[in-house]
Amino acid sequence: MDLWQKFCDMQAEFSKLYHAIAVLSWDQQTYMPVGGSEARAESLAYLQTLAHEKLISSKTKDLIYNLEYLKDDPEKGPIYNVVRREYEKAVKIPIALVTENAKTTSLAIAFWQEAKQKGDFSIFATHLEKVVTLQRQKAEVIGYDNEPYDALIDLYEPGMKTKDVEVIFKQLKEALIPLVMDITARQGKRPDLFNQDYAKKSQWDLGLKALQEMGFDFNRGRQDYSEHPFTISFDPSDVRITTNITTKSFPSSLYSSMHEGGHALYEQGIPGKWRHLAIGKAASIAVHESQSRMWENIVGRSKEYLSHLWPHIKTQFALELQTVDFDSFYQAINWVEPSLIRVNADEVTYDLHIFIRFELERDLLAGKLSVSDLPKAWDEKVESYLGIKVPNPAEGVLQDVHWAMGSIGYFPTYTLGNVIAAQFYQQARHEIPDLSQNIAVGNLSLLREWLREKIHQRGSILLPLQLLEEVCGSTLSVKPYLDYLKEKYLI
Repeated sequence: MDLWQKFCDMQAEFSKLYHAIAVLSWDQQTYMPVGGSEARAESLAYLQTLAHEKLISSKTKDLIYNLEYLKDDPEKGPIYNVVRREYEKAVKIPIALVTENAKTTSLAIAFWQEAKQKGDFSIFATHLEKVVTLQRQKAEVIGYDNEPYDALIDLYEPGMKTKDVEVIFKQLKEALIPLVMDITARQGKRPDLFNQDYAKKSQWDLGLKALQEMGFDFNRGRQDYSEHPFTISFDPSDVRITTNITTKSFPSSLYSSMHEGGHALYEQGIPGKWRHLAIGKAASIAVHESQSRMWENIVGRSKEYLSHLWPHIKTQFALELQTVDFDSFYQAINWVEPSLIRVNADEVTYDLHIFIRFELERDLLAGKLSVSDLPKAWDEKVESYLGIKVPNPAEGVLQDVHWAMGSIGYFPTYTLGNVIAAQFYQQARHEIPDLSQNIAVGNLSLLREWLREKIHQRGSILLPLQLLEEVCGSTLSVKPYLDYLKEKYLI
């Protein structure tokens, strides 16, 4: 067997291990009984340690360095370069740290779930302290230029530095805060449509309709319930999404399905022939978020798509919406108002939630903020950015699962995803002149196929900013995003 075949077989072995890890993680957040937490933590730690050991082994190292001559090969080079980049990061991380992190985060998720349900941060605090400590250790062994946060954000956005995020966020803050004030001053009285019971089954069915129209392949995926909606891909042929539905949460369940559906389309759109290769995944988390935020907001909350859904919505919720006209419904869906819960936030104030998390986790990692002081710091920032008081930890510091999972450095990708989504969509409208008209009749296939060709089928061949340059002919810019918001809400 030649070296290249061994190299490909090695990637397939990693892929199968990560598949098993993903199945256990999905089950943990969906159907696993609470009592299974400790056993699941042990299993996940074992498999993650095994995968890490194989990745940093001398066998892997020898294969990589013996194939270095392929780094500029037009066909094999992209695959080789992704594997080498992953190896050179992973080899810095001790096996013991991987094992401890896997155990700690698996248990932390269970305690976070309990803490959120009871609204008691103290249940989760000790576990979060351990998570933060381990993430600091990870940052130190990986290394960084300016601050520990650099090491962690690079895990999600290759090539991105904290200072790059700061520049983007500063530009957005300067524009968004006055924009929110301008929009809210124009709105008048909010239509009171959603403070009533909307049947869970009808909400579920509406989400399925949107997923079907988006082109989510139910033969290669499924939707389930979880406390916090998420997407997980075992393979392009098996992609799982979840949603969360409460009777008074409509229409957040629709947008949860569309958001996770956007992620799922990306995973299902990756070429099957790459299923066991390192390039068979998204370019980055922000590029992934660009897909979910585009479907959720730019398409899902658009007048065109909502006018298409309106007859179906009126049928599903005939009693609740019997006296409501479409314009009132559209206005209510796109109402701009600072709120407590990030996943339910309108698209104009959403990024303010991300600024809060970015600043807090950066301070946690740098040791400027202790976990014990986190709830108070959270509440103060929410009041500063959003102008509202946090009534309890469940609606405040405990609302997201990300820190329990050890995903420090992840939150900026949501806002970066918003920015990138607007750039991609602007380009799609340029290349598909009748895109809006097709969306208005429920034909979402033109956009889906454009995204599949331009983005999904490229996998991780290119770094995220290289992909953006290839698709749009421009670098990262907040202008298309701000133009989109102003055009929608002020014109």
